[in-house]
Amino acid sequence: MKSIDSLGVIFVDDEKHILDGIKREMKKARPKWRLFYANAALDAIEVINNNINDIDVLVCDIKMPILSGIDVLRIAKQAYPRLLRIALSGQLDVYTLLDSDKISHLHICKPISSAKLSDKIVEAYWSRKPPKIAT
Repeated sequence: MKSIDSLGVIFVDDEKHILDGIKREMKKARPKWRLFYANAALDAIEVINNNINDIDVLVCDIKMPILSGIDVLRIAKQAYPRLLRIALSGQLDVYTLLDSDKISHLHICKPISSAKLSDKIVEAYWSRKPPKIAT
């Protein structure tokens, strides 16, 4: 596992003000992290595909138009099983939680401070079990 200081993290949220806040605060909280951002599911998939060697963690809002965050997490799990997947949601229902639980390592409810979000990412990164690889 790589050092926490050198993590690459992509944040995905369709709400501009939330993504702007994450950008501003994460640059302060974790200045050594490689930070990526996307405001739509399709953009997120493209950024991940183009930067997979630099991205270790996907933090994705669940409720988004066209493709949901569940779809992004599902695609990421299938294409890049080593990527740590974190679901982020402001509105949670039982069905969404059950869906995200199958494809994410952690589910975080909004609102959350950037400092606490950063801590949760670090916690999840260190506590996850490596994926099983079939031989």
